[in-house]
Amino acid sequence: MKIDDIEHYLQQAANQGDDIWRSQPASAAAVEQLQAAIDYPLPSALTQFLLSYGALGVNDRFISGIIDNQPLALEGGNILADTAFLREEQPSLPPHFIVIQSHEDGAYCLDLSQPDPISVVNFEWGHSHPFADSFEQFLEHFFYAEDNFEDD
Repeated sequence: MKIDDIEHYLQQAANQGDDIWRSQPASAAAVEQLQAAIDYPLPSALTQFLLSYGALGVNDRFISGIIDNQPLALEGGNILADTAFLREEQPSLPPHFIVIQSHEDGAYCLDLSQPDPISVVNFEWGHSHPFADSFEQFLEHFFYAEDNFEDD
């Protein structure tokens, strides 16, 4: 799924009565602040998502991002905060993982140790398992394959 396809999905979801929440798009300066704080380059697809949406939620599932152009705010839904919260709960979270969606037992994380496109892993209780080959593939699961998400 390309970032440009998100709007089409959101339209369909809204027509079905789903609850849609979106932050304001992040500024380039906010994205640069986030990147400096995590000390890793962000994948291009995530950067485009942040610049287009900031952060996003459909029903009770959310993609972490930058809320209200405050990338360093320690509130749920911000990538930096969600990563810090998970690291506090699970200190074995590798330093090159950032949270893009929290779940009951851990989170879906981007593995920033790789070149772009960066894969997504499901990190749970000290273990990570491959989940998606890229942020775009993660978006496909998020939007179209709800049943593929496991909270185990």
